[in-house]
Amino acid sequence: MEESFPVSLVVYDLSGGLARSLSQAIIGKQIEGIWHTGVVVYGKEFFWGGIIQEAIPGTTQYGRPIKTIKLGDTFIPQEIFREWLDEVIPNYSLETYSILNNNCNNFSNEVSQFLTGTSIPQDILNLPSDALNTPSGAMIKNFILQMEQGVKMRAMNQLGGVISRVNDHSNPLPQLDLFGGYQQPLSNSQLNSGGNSSKTEKLEKKTERKHIKEDNKPMISDQGTPNSIVNRLKSMEKSDERRDSLDLLEKYLEKSIENEEEPDQRIFQLFDNVFRDATTVDKSNSSLLSSYLFLFRLFILRRKAAGYYVKEGRGTLVHISQHFLSLPSSFSTLSTMALTVMTNLFFQSILEDFLLEKSELILSNAIEAFKLSDSTSVRQIVGTLFYNYSLIVSRQSGKVLSSLMDKLASGLVEFIEKKYKLDEETLFRLLLAIGHLLLGSSSAEELRKKKESLLSNIDMMEKDKIREISREIKDI
Repeated sequence: MEESFPVSLVVYDLSGGLARSLSQAIIGKQIEGIWHTGVVVYGKEFFWGGIIQEAIPGTTQYGRPIKTIKLGDTFIPQEIFREWLDEVIPNYSLETYSILNNNCNNFSNEVSQFLTGTSIPQDILNLPSDALNTPSGAMIKNFILQMEQGVKMRAMNQLGGVISRVNDHSNPLPQLDLFGGYQQPLSNSQLNSGGNSSKTEKLEKKTERKHIKEDNKPMISDQGTPNSIVNRLKSMEKSDERRDSLDLLEKYLEKSIENEEEPDQRIFQLFDNVFRDATTVDKSNSSLLSSYLFLFRLFILRRKAAGYYVKEGRGTLVHISQHFLSLPSSFSTLSTMALTVMTNLFFQSILEDFLLEKSELILSNAIEAFKLSDSTSVRQIVGTLFYNYSLIVSRQSGKVLSSLMDKLASGLVEFIEKKYKLDEETLFRLLLAIGHLLLGSSSAEELRKKKESLLSNIDMMEKDKIREISREIKDI
């Protein structure tokens, strides 16, 4: 049986009891407290107040919690949790902090979902909207916005003593986005050798798109160092043969893609055996499988590794798509890691036939994950999956099944029309997908008809790149 770790939510009342005593008289509604929360796991308390931080439980600036709620147990090893924290840091920064829309409790909720597949109590998450939906809502909003600035200022000064920035390594890795490998290619005008400034060239410059381009590349998930994951798996594996294969895998991943060699056959056999032997998923193997998928998403980015999965190893990809994409919420981390593997397959054009063959299965599970999860990272992964599929449609729409086109279009319309809580990066990736479907597919008429209403659902006061890509879609 794999090691499990208890996960708890610690709840603080920032009002010190005043909210319960005075809220009815001041705002006309009973508010039990002004909640701040953190998640305690692996002997540490993780929380966000403008900066993701960790501390010894009970030693934070918030004093003593008024209650502790058991969220469950996790089988996710601390190494994978910290890798995940590194990936979501861009979603939880000083710039993205908002007491009304993206606060400490939203962070705690995403951590809880990642570790246990469960959410924190809804009354804690709903506190800002509950307060605003009162006769004094406008006054409260102004007060909250002023308080938000204070939180951000304090966050800049809270990195000493027993509290530290999360994952503050002595030699930190550069903080990348969740899909840090996304590349914006050079524009056509940058690629031109120059010398011919015709009217056509001037017209191309005038209409050149910044975001939606015919030579855009897939987004991939390439962040993370395999060493700590490999070491943990070696400590869990009883077979000397598997431990030796993990050593080979670690050495192979340490080499740059530019100096890529043919992988040792024992690495292929390792992944084949681990995944295909897992016909069921339970608490005894979910952590181990998540760790192997973490490594596999990096392995599949190597072209010489990917070649094996066109024919001989195809069954392993089929097994992952059929057994790991749709699991109960208690195994949501494993499903999310499997979705990440699917996004990385797009990096290899030789695997497009597999992705097209399994598109119905992959997209159906992705859409379900998007609807059921409040996790920002899950929704970004799904947005990336839709974007990557849209690139295939844009390039070879004549070969793509109309059912795939319909699935992509209907999913994108639903995500935006129903106004799910979308962070900027998820929205950007969904809009990129819409742009590429419109750009490359003559069968996107329904989507073309709806683009005006879709864009009207987007708050045009969003960040610059959302406004920019919205304008590009309007012009397609």
